[in-house]
Amino acid sequence: MELIFLGTSAGVPTRSRNVTAIPLDLKHHTRGGLWLFDCGEG
Repeated sequence: MELIFLGTSAGVPTRSRNVTAIPLDLKHHTRGGLWLFDCGEG
């Protein structure tokens, strides 16, 4: 299992930083998957 932090800004994007997103990679040999949490707008 791996937790990756993509962007660590606030909930509103700025000119130099985007909103936060946290993908969780389960890395399971039969039921692996990637879950995306707190993926901002849209």
